[in-house]
Amino acid sequence: MPALAWSTWAACAAAGLLLTLAWDRTPGRLAERAAAGVAIGVTLLGLGSAALAPLLGFAAASASTLTLLLLAAMTVAARAGLVALKPRRSASAALALGLVGAVAIAVPLSRAVWVEPAGLYTGGDHNLGDLPFHLGIVHAFLHGDGSRPEHPELSGVALTYSWAIDAAAAAAAALGAEPASALNSQGIALGIALVGLLWAWGHALTGSRAAACLVPALVLLNGGLGVFRLAAEAGGVEAAWAALVRASHDVTIHDPWGLRWGNALAVLLIPQRAFLLGLPLGLYASLLAWRALEAEPGSAEERRTMLGAGAVLGLMPLAHAHSFAATGLLLAVAALLFRRLSFWRLFALAAALALPQALALAAGSGTGLGRFVAFHVGWDRGERGVLAFWLQNAAPYLPLALLAFALLWRERVTRFLAASALLFVVPNLLRLSPWIWDNVKLLYWAHVAAAPLVALLLVRLARRGRTSAVGAALLLLASVASGASDGWRLARGGRAHRVFDADALAFGAEVARVTRPGERLLTAPTYDHPALLSGRAQYLGYEGHIWSQGLDASGRRERVAAAYAGDPAAWRELRAAGLTAAVVGPHERAAFAGAEAAFGGRRLLARRGPWSLYALELE
Repeated sequence: MPALAWSTWAACAAAGLLLTLAWDRTPGRLAERAAAGVAIGVTLLGLGSAALAPLLGFAAASASTLTLLLLAAMTVAARAGLVALKPRRSASAALALGLVGAVAIAVPLSRAVWVEPAGLYTGGDHNLGDLPFHLGIVHAFLHGDGSRPEHPELSGVALTYSWAIDAAAAAAAALGAEPASALNSQGIALGIALVGLLWAWGHALTGSRAAACLVPALVLLNGGLGVFRLAAEAGGVEAAWAALVRASHDVTIHDPWGLRWGNALAVLLIPQRAFLLGLPLGLYASLLAWRALEAEPGSAEERRTMLGAGAVLGLMPLAHAHSFAATGLLLAVAALLFRRLSFWRLFALAAALALPQALALAAGSGTGLGRFVAFHVGWDRGERGVLAFWLQNAAPYLPLALLAFALLWRERVTRFLAASALLFVVPNLLRLSPWIWDNVKLLYWAHVAAAPLVALLLVRLARRGRTSAVGAALLLLASVASGASDGWRLARGGRAHRVFDADALAFGAEVARVTRPGERLLTAPTYDHPALLSGRAQYLGYEGHIWSQGLDASGRRERVAAAYAGDPAAWRELRAAGLTAAVVGPHERAAFAGAEAAFGGRRLLARRGPWSLYALELE
């Protein structure tokens, strides 16, 4: 039920809001606290539910975690007092602006996942492969035995993906919400929180409300010059307008045009859900560190605020490892440039909280570091020149960012954000993931970190006179036009991809019912297999995910093919690997011609529509 899911996130937000009183006693900032509270509460719910599950079972662990979280928040509030929650002034204008921002991001994010009688859908073209994977993690927690889940698409390998956001969604489902509803409402709640924190972060760093209003748009509507090419190729004003309103494809990521710098809403926040948690946490940690730098050196406020930044940073490895690395680098460079001794408190607390998570990620990991790092110039440019590629993909934002750094270098905020240069340069020199495009997870943080400087530059330009104001407005429009086009394409709801039909949904639930936690399944290696809805790990799932995450599946495809051909030796190997059942459905029939014959006479465990589950038993 949607009400149960929304109640869970409201409880997380309330708890997280009260916890901010532990390090921030300044009156006001209620919207900022609520936004940060959503991210903090969701993270703690996910981590706590997973940590307590081996003792209590996942459902009881989820309820206990939420209860403990609320009790801890009330204890903090009782000790710190509630005076800091009193608004300092009328906030009607800010409220109206906030509502506009909330609606602007909630509508496209609501297209991430939904269920109709005919099946489960997504409106995101780039979410077709990622959504089943995240559902696989959710169901692995929900239908597991409380132990740490295996990788849902590679049995026998520990899940090392940043899973806190999916564990929190599973907790909401364990409390009574439908998994799809939990994912959808969670994404919307975190998206609204992200807009609020982008505004608060921009305002704190620049001191300008006008610049703060530009920061969310610059961050969330990133994109290059694709919209102008789309309009030019349409021919004529009316045709260009029709092409923009009803674009048939994305204009920020489109291979035929050489565009790879996709809009964040379309290619990051909807499909790569952990970004929705990592971004607000990273923004809030850096915001607290900035406020600590503005406090009197050695004061209680400085110490308390630095510890708050360290606590938030320390929560991030299992929330989003790339955001943890980017935020850590941002704050480390700031520590070197500002030379405040209080930074040691931040990093000491962050390390104490992050180290157990890092060890958990490393334990049982099948990831090979050698598959990640290699020399590679120019990110995902293909055969194009580096300069031409980036001007096409990130103009005019990239030139504006470079100009802002040059003109504003003497200002404190520029030195605080200096690491954004490294976050851009290093992923343009090294491949940091098996799939080079995944460097975007750090490159996008460079874009985010530069946004306050670009916003401040545009605001100051606009104040120089009427002509300069027009120029600033045109530069802003050119920076966000392509991203706005892709965002509109999502928001207008013109696309609906069915990921699982009704039979597949029912089959996944039936597999969960007739099998036990820890059992493993033989399936065809596809991205949208209903086995992901059962909580049971596939021997070999979608190889695109496995390869891009640096995992080794050598030999598995051959064994899968042999097993579906009826090879007894392959069956013995799979039984030894813990497999107990095999699926024969549309994917298997399409990929392996002998699948039906190999299993047709075996013991049937479950059947829904064209999907069947057979016992993998030896003669």
